[in-house]
Amino acid sequence: MFRSALDIGCGHGFLTRDLPATKIIGVDISNKAIEQAKKLSSTTKRMVSYQQGDLFSLGTLFKADQFDLAVITGVLYPQYIGQANTLAYYHIDRVLKPGGILVSVHIDDWYTAKFPYLMIKQYFYNYLTYMHRLEIYTK
Repeated sequence: MFRSALDIGCGHGFLTRDLPATKIIGVDISNKAIEQAKKLSSTTKRMVSYQQGDLFSLGTLFKADQFDLAVITGVLYPQYIGQANTLAYYHIDRVLKPGGILVSVHIDDWYTAKFPYLMIKQYFYNYLTYMHRLEIYTK
């Protein structure tokens, strides 16, 4: 169990609510998604909260080295972040503690970059009509 987890691009919080951490925060660019996540999580007894924001605002939302676990799902595509992979990595790196774990899940054909961390595991699986890549890194 982690002490603190961050779900980047949490959507309506379907994954956020089940992250293995004592304190969990979900962030999404969509205010409607955040409102829905709060409603769906209102009955949980876990310490889960949600904030509206994007990948590039992590540095203003959170302190450096705040999270033991960071999860990012379906966010790092060119149609969302353009060519700003390095900047995206910078913002994630800033909030993830040394020795922290990063889980990245993306459609394989749409995302080819790698995080500058040690990859522990990599899985490929079909979901809907796309092959997805799940990568687990340690900082």
